[in-house]
Amino acid sequence: MFPDVAEVRPRAHTRPIESMCQTRFFSFPDFCPTTKRLLLPLKNLFKASRNSYFQEMGKFDKLYEHILMRRGDNNVAFESLCTLLEKLGFDRRIRGDHHIFWMNGVEEILNLQPSGAKAKAYQVKQVRSVLLKYKLNLGE
Repeated sequence: MFPDVAEVRPRAHTRPIESMCQTRFFSFPDFCPTTKRLLLPLKNLFKASRNSYFQEMGKFDKLYEHILMRRGDNNVAFESLCTLLEKLGFDRRIRGDHHIFWMNGVEEILNLQPSGAKAKAYQVKQVRSVLLKYKLNLGE
């Protein structure tokens, strides 16, 4: 009845069910063939009921989408990025300014440092590559 993927549109905070791509099932990550936009699994993007007409996104769902859509790596709050990694299942250790994240099943160790209140752009890119490589989603 409901499609398994939702089309992710830049700067959209709500999505009507009718706008979801229903033509085929996509593997993560994939792009819609007509709009060339990133497609993500519906069940991992939204916490609202599937029966509602509009499904709202939470703060960390927006941040997850922001990172995967490559929108402004310089404009990611450091504490939000750290909290997102913890919600994804990473363990955290802090030594001075270095926040070290690791997870069973993930080879890479992420070493993040704040640049003021923001995360460094190259470290956001490292987080994105780990999310895509290991297909990590919110809600798992």
